Amino acid sequence: MRYADFTLRCRFTAPARTQEYKGSALRGLFGRCLRRAACALRRKDCGGCMLAGNCAYFLLFESLPMRREGRFPPVPVHPYVICPDLDERREYEEGEVFSFRLVLFGERALGLFPHVIFSVTEMGRMGFGRRDGLAPGTFRLEGVEQEGRALM
Repeated sequence: MRYADFTLRCRFTAPARTQEYKGSALRGLFGRCLRRAACALRRKDCGGCMLAGNCAYFLLFESLPMRREGRFPPVPVHPYVICPDLDERREYEEGEVFSFRLVLFGERALGLFPHVIFSVTEMGRMGFGRRDGLAPGTFRLEGVEQEGRALM
């Protein structure tokens, strides 16, 4: 199976306090932004949607396990993994950098890379984390690397 491991480097444009589990927060924000960008019919769920087979949101975020004989389902169910930095830092000031890795699995997911980048850009506009009851810390995507090679 083909896969690609990307490192996304971001810079906060406003102060932020991230959640304890950054990966979960990033996944939720990624899903909201991808859905907003990809869903043409603006449905509440993907069940029965005639566009699901060609929808970036459905294919990445709502993908279903394939049927298979045997005891174990195929993995991964979702063709991506978000890996946040492992540091325990939660407070960031404007201008500080954070990064996370995103791994895409399979040809179809790799073909959706432009949707992923657009969604991460939208994540920055929406903001990540909270700061003492204020708005989430917005950020901008500054760079994307794959195996140490800059793509953006």
